[in-house]
Amino acid sequence: MSLIATKHRPMLDLNKEATRNMMTGWIALIVTTISGSTFNAYAKVLTSALSSLSLLFLSEVLTAFFILLSFGFLPVIRHFWRLHRRDIFPLITVGFLNGVAAPIMLFAGLFYTTAVNAGFYSNMQMVFMVMLAAIILHEKLTSAHVSAIATIIAGTVIISLRGFTQGLDIHYGD
Repeated sequence: MSLIATKHRPMLDLNKEATRNMMTGWIALIVTTISGSTFNAYAKVLTSALSSLSLLFLSEVLTAFFILLSFGFLPVIRHFWRLHRRDIFPLITVGFLNGVAAPIMLFAGLFYTTAVNAGFYSNMQMVFMVMLAAIILHEKLTSAHVSAIATIIAGTVIISLRGFTQGLDIHYGD
């Protein structure tokens, strides 16, 4: 009888591993949401006390610390040694652009603009990544991609125009 009940209600037949994985996913989602939503506000406050290079160094050290704590030092090193030679230059280029150039421009721009504007513009990078993947890598643009792009752009426009009641405030750091 319980076999029949679990076929109709698969959520009741969760084993410990599935429950643990689901809880880990929810915890990761909550932590990511909180840290992502407070990043620009804290970075804006810190730009008055630290230079852009200091903030870059601090953010990269914290990133390395959390990666090593999450995955372990030796597994990370093993994965690096398994890379093919042809993959190293593109990975270094992407790592430099995403890990050094983008944050230093964000921290430098935060000195001159508001945290809200920085958040809007940093969220737009998702749109550019999807568009560049479609143009350069010839990735297929699905309806889910198009609706995500439309949602991001609509949200950015509505919030930055304050519900279409005011104009857009452009600052020097934008």
